[in-house]
Amino acid sequence: MRATHLRSAIAVFCMLVPLLASAQDTPADVTDAQVAELRASVEPGCIARGRARGAPEHDVVSFCSCMTKVLDANVPIDTWRRMTWLASQHKQEEMGQSMNAFAPLLQACKDHEKD
Repeated sequence: MRATHLRSAIAVFCMLVPLLASAQDTPADVTDAQVAELRASVEPGCIARGRARGAPEHDVVSFCSCMTKVLDANVPIDTWRRMTWLASQHKQEEMGQSMNAFAPLLQACKDHEKD
């Protein structure tokens, strides 16, 4: 996956969670409801960002739908908690490190958008 798409995914997380876990001291303190809020916001946030960048609608929807499915199927709950907490702390670099593990899986989404 190109670095641009990974950075876009990280930016989506950061945009979506400005206040979600601000009261928590650690990722373990993030609630299931906060994680659910992040997970529910991923696809709409991705689509909004893709549209804002002027990408073709079909490509945006295809990539974002695929990304959401891949993340839902492969990201463990503890990682979602960590991502929610990191986003609330505005720690983009650390979020990027967490997301890197899933970059190979998201490559299939990038390839899929060409269909």
